[in-house]
Amino acid sequence: MSNHGKLERTAVDTYRLRYERHYPHPVEKVWRALIEPSQLKSWFPAAIEGERKQGASLRFVFEGTDLPAMQGTLEVFDPPRVLELTWGEDRLRFELIAEPDGCKLIFITTFGERSIAPRSAAGWHACLDNLAASLADTPARAARGASWPKLYQEYAKQFGPSEFPAFVSAAGIAVGEAMDTPGLEGHAFHGHGGTRIELLRAQRDAEMPEHPAAPNEYLFVLEGRCELRMGGGEIVLGAGMEFQFPAGMPVAGKVTVGTRLLRAVSTPESP
Repeated sequence: MSNHGKLERTAVDTYRLRYERHYPHPVEKVWRALIEPSQLKSWFPAAIEGERKQGASLRFVFEGTDLPAMQGTLEVFDPPRVLELTWGEDRLRFELIAEPDGCKLIFITTFGERSIAPRSAAGWHACLDNLAASLADTPARAARGASWPKLYQEYAKQFGPSEFPAFVSAAGIAVGEAMDTPGLEGHAFHGHGGTRIELLRAQRDAEMPEHPAAPNEYLFVLEGRCELRMGGGEIVLGAGMEFQFPAGMPVAGKVTVGTRLLRAVSTPESP
């Protein structure tokens, strides 16, 4: 059984992370660790205020930090099997299944933004590790801060690039077939001096037809790979690489599926 969470898309703009963990402890002991305040503080990221009964309003307090409290509701309370609650805009479900040598915990968190998946996965992974340590009466908190960045890197690599967050997309103008390239889509933003900023993502492998570069045109590769053909040669841009085009030079190329680009262009024709 892998300790890593698995990412699934459950509906339009809804995702979930699913973890399965085995703990060599009886269901009743693990259940107490899920609901008792004195035990929650050793592994859960916030103190939970509110009655432990179905339908109760909850308040999550991040003690010792400046983070604002969050609200939630205890949606399902079925001791000692199922605990399901809302956590801000997310939903958390804990299900315990007895096994011969302990119990299995199935933990599922459901959320709306694909872009938070690596962060959320790393955080809950660390929490479940801390739960295991707490159940075994071994220290866990000291290791959590050191493990989170490593876990984030692992999950970011496992999940790959995401769509841009909704709050970013909503602030721009939808762009279809950016740079006259079917499959290269995103959102455009207009700034000072007529500059247009585009956040683009290749929905599939896409060919860029030859076109003259704008007087001011700049490309930065956020994720993936972009090939540019110009002047009889080819330049391959990977993540973290940039290119400012010579004005008017004929340019063609291609981008691979999943590639994310930041493009800036400023021309007299820009709105």
